[in-house]
Amino acid sequence: MKNWINKIDKQLLGRFPLLWITRAPWVLLVTLLLHLVFFALGWNVFKNSLLLQDYNADDIYVRNGVLLFSIICSVLIIVVWLIVLFRHNAFKNYYPTSRWQLFSSFVIYFIILFFSTTFYSSYQMGYKGYIGGKYTDAVYNKKLDQANLAAAFLSFNQEDYTIDRRRYPAPFNALYCEVNEAFIDFSKPYISRFTDEYQFYTLKKSIKKVTRDAAAGGELPGHLYSEALDDTTWTVWDKDKVVDVSALATPDLSYFNYSRVLFTEGYYDEGPAIYVKGTPRFDENQQKSQALSQQLYQLLKRNKEQEIRQLFSSFLATAKEFRIRTNLTVESWLPLIDRDSFIVKKFVYNGDYRPNDWEYDEQVSTAVEAVAAATASTDSTDEAVRSQKQEYYEKGRTQLYLDANALKNVFGNIDAIKKYNHWEILFQMQCWLAFGLSLVLFIFRTSGLSSLLFSIIAGIVVAIALSLAVVGLNIHDELVISYLALIIGTTILLIPLLLLKRIRKNILAVFINISIVGFVPYVLLIIGIISMHQKNYYRTKLGSLYYAQTSPPVLIEQLGMDLSTYLLVAGFLFMLLYTSVVKRWKALPEG
Repeated sequence: MKNWINKIDKQLLGRFPLLWITRAPWVLLVTLLLHLVFFALGWNVFKNSLLLQDYNADDIYVRNGVLLFSIICSVLIIVVWLIVLFRHNAFKNYYPTSRWQLFSSFVIYFIILFFSTTFYSSYQMGYKGYIGGKYTDAVYNKKLDQANLAAAFLSFNQEDYTIDRRRYPAPFNALYCEVNEAFIDFSKPYISRFTDEYQFYTLKKSIKKVTRDAAAGGELPGHLYSEALDDTTWTVWDKDKVVDVSALATPDLSYFNYSRVLFTEGYYDEGPAIYVKGTPRFDENQQKSQALSQQLYQLLKRNKEQEIRQLFSSFLATAKEFRIRTNLTVESWLPLIDRDSFIVKKFVYNGDYRPNDWEYDEQVSTAVEAVAAATASTDSTDEAVRSQKQEYYEKGRTQLYLDANALKNVFGNIDAIKKYNHWEILFQMQCWLAFGLSLVLFIFRTSGLSSLLFSIIAGIVVAIALSLAVVGLNIHDELVISYLALIIGTTILLIPLLLLKRIRKNILAVFINISIVGFVPYVLLIIGIISMHQKNYYRTKLGSLYYAQTSPPVLIEQLGMDLSTYLLVAGFLFMLLYTSVVKRWKALPEG
C-alpha cells in the first residue's frame, strides 16, 4: 500500500506538482469515504417512523449529535491537511509560480475545505433521498387527502361542526355568516343553537373613493373586506341581503358543516377562518377548504357503509405506519356516526389517552364548572352558553383518542424534507464558509502571518473609524453611511492598482489583503445602495399606499437567493484577475 502511494506521489510531483503540494487527491479520497458513511447513516435514520412525529424533524442532525460529530471529523481532516500543506510553500521555496497557479491553488483550497466541512450535508441528503423515494408526491398526496377526509369524522370539538363552517353546496359557498349578535338583525331570519345565533348574508361589492390616508393597517375601516386599487380608490365588500337557510340546514352540529383542512403540508392547519369566494384572503387554503367540504358532502350523500369503512381503514393504516398513538379501530369508530341524520353526537379525544389523564380532565372540568357557578352573576349569558355546550360535549364524549398533532407533524416533516432546497443552503452556509477560509489561507500562504494579522487589525481600525465618523457627525441616513463605506472601499481597492510601486511592500500587503477579503462585500454594498435608491423612489411615488400594498421589488429583492450565486461567481472572477496583482506585488523588492 505504501509503495503504491509513493508511486502515485511521484507521478503527481512530476506531472501535477500543485496537486502534490496540496495533497488534494488524498484529502478528497478520505472526505469522499466519510461522505458515503454519513449518507448511509442519513438514509437509515427515518426508517424509524416515530422520529417523524417530532416537530421540525429536519433538524435531527443537530439533536442526535451528527452535526457535532461531523465538525470533529472536519477539524481533524483540516488540521492534518494543513500540517502537510505547510511543509511546502511555492514562494518560500522559490518554486516557479504563475498567475494561473496562484488561482488554481485558491480553487483547490476551496474544493478541499468545501468537501471537508459538509459531512452533515451528506447526512441530510441521505434522509432526504430516503423520504423522497418512499413518499413520492403521488403517495404523499393520497395519504394527505385520505387523512383530511377521515378527519371530518374524528369530531374532536364542536366548533368545527357548527352551521357557519358550512361551505357546500350553494348558496353556502357564497354567503357570509354573521355570528356576533351585536350585528345580527333579529327581525330577519336567523338560526340559533343554544344561545348562539347565525345569520347569513349575501355580499355587495362596490368601489369607494377615500382620502389618501383613510386606510389603517392595510384595510379600510367600516367594511367586511377591503382591497386597495390605488392610493385613494378601494374595492369594498359589505353585507347586503339576509338569506334564510333554515330550509337547507339545521342548527345542529352536523358532519355536513365540516370544512377544516386539519392536515396540511405545513405543521399547522389554517384553523376555522372562512372567507367568501371572490373576496380578499380567499386563497389556496380556502379553496382546499371548499373542495374538502364538497368531497365530504358527496360521501355523506352516498351514505355507503363499505365506503366509509374503507376510508377509516386506510386512515388507521396510515396512523399505524407512522406509529400514531390511538385506540381507534374501524369497529369502534363506525358506531360514533349517526348515519340517519349525520348529527354529531359523539366526540373523540385529541391526544394521548391515559386513565390518569382522563381522571385529571374530569377534575379540571368539575373545577371549571364550580368557578363558572361562582361567577354566574357577572356574566350569566356567556356561562349559560358554556355550560350548555360543555354538557352536550360531556354527554357525547367517548374514551377513544387519536394523537392528531403527532400526525400533523408527520405530514409537515415529510413535506419539509422533500421540499428542502439543499443547494440553496450550500450557497448560504457551506460555500461561503469554504470561500472565506480559502481566502484567509490564500492570504497566509502568499503574504505570511504578520501581514495577515496587520490586515485584520487595519480592517478593525477602519470599521471603528467609520463608526466614530457616523456618530460624531450625527449621521442617521443609511444611504449616506453606505456612500461613506463605498468611498473607503473604493480607495482601498484602487491603491494597489494605482500605487503598486510607490508604497512600501509591507504596507501595500495590507491593502491587497483587505481588497481580497472585502471585494464581495463591496459588490454587495453597491447592490444595496442601488436598492435603497429604488426604495426611496417608490416610497415618494406611492405615498401612504407604499405601506398599504405590496410595493415593486427593488434590485436586491429581484435577485433573491440567486444573489448568493452571483456574488460567489464575482468573488472567483475577482480572484482570477487579482492574482496578477498579487504576483506583481510579491515580485517587488523588500523594504
